Amino acid sequence: MTTQQLLRRILPTTAALIIILLLAFSCSLISTDAEVPQLRSANDTFVELGDIRITNETIYTELVDQFGLRVMNSIITRDLLTSGPVDFIQLAKNDVTFDVEEALEEAIYGVPLDEALVTLADADRRRAEAEFTNILSNNGFDSVDDFKEELYLQRARELYTKDQILPTIKYGQEIATYYETSS
Repeated sequence: MTTQQLLRRILPTTAALIIILLLAFSCSLISTDAEVPQLRSANDTFVELGDIRITNETIYTELVDQFGLRVMNSIITRDLLTSGPVDFIQLAKNDVTFDVEEALEEAIYGVPLDEALVTLADADRRRAEAEFTNILSNNGFDSVDDFKEELYLQRARELYTKDQILPTIKYGQEIATYYETSS
């Protein structure tokens, strides 16, 4: 291979890489940094118990570390599922095939309550209820109703996924049918 042939092959790739790098660099220079939310009075006292003083920053940091990701995901998902032409969360709440109470019972006992009453001893049911209460508080839920909202959010995700996949499946089936009939 001659030098001229080698240059013809390498030059377009090298030029494309240089253009991409220049675009990336210029975009990073042009973009403005988003304002980072900050506490107004981070060193102010949030709570004081005897000699123990907890600042706003300490409590904020702990809450973000423990629950921030779940809360952020919940906010983003809620916004995405309600901002389109269909409010999937409201659709989930009106879904006659979804019983939030049964979903709650399955989260607590692993099975619906009527089945739990038959298969689990009273002590096992109480233990499952106590564990569920601990799980709620450890995951930042204030009440069972907050958890039900999370169940509705989960159902809304399922409805959204079905809504997005079904047209694709239908289109795929039409293609498969076309190729089956044409061969």
